[in-house]
Amino acid sequence: MAHIIHTPSAIRDLRAITDWIAEHNLGAAFEFYEKVDRILALLAHYPLMGEAVDHLQPGLRRHTLGEYLLFYRPMDDGVELIRFLHGSHNIDKLFD
Repeated sequence: MAHIIHTPSAIRDLRAITDWIAEHNLGAAFEFYEKVDRILALLAHYPLMGEAVDHLQPGLRRHTLGEYLLFYRPMDDGVELIRFLHGSHNIDKLFD
């Protein structure tokens, strides 16, 4: 069985994004969270599906979900979600 581990930063990121969406449309927030769950389950089974972004951190991969970027690291039995960020962030600076 594939495992999905969330770092504290990823949990904060996801909570902030879903809270913001919920303020504007609660139904959309639930739909968004379900999409995130489906993508993470898929990545846990196929971790090389995302794009390698070793220039940010060795072994780091990225998958796009609309305007958002999921940064994760493959593990032997799944993935570790490192960050979940809006694409407008200065990504390079966040991974310094």
